[in-house]
Amino acid sequence: MYLDSSYPTAVFCIIATEFCERFSFCGLRTILSLYLRNILLFSEDAATVIYHIFIMVCYIVPLVGAICADSFFGRYRTIRNFSLIYLAGNILMCVAAVPVLDHDPM
Repeated sequence: MYLDSSYPTAVFCIIATEFCERFSFCGLRTILSLYLRNILLFSEDAATVIYHIFIMVCYIVPLVGAICADSFFGRYRTIRNFSLIYLAGNILMCVAAVPVLDHDPM
């Protein structure tokens, strides 16, 4: 794959981060309602409300990131910091999804 050297390296990092964020968001959004109803045993109405609150928060949080970027940290530092928080959340979610192996060796 040919990478044009006229673009700064940060551009490719931002594109990769955005791709991973979209992939993770769409995957989580797909199973969230089922998880709320089948595992956490919420009613269908409560699961729907929580699902829509989650979607609303996902679209409002970038405004907080924009305020942080413009007022405090700068755009690249903000992208890095929020990406690390996002990565930690994904790792935590993956580790929590690993089933416990209750295997007796004897």
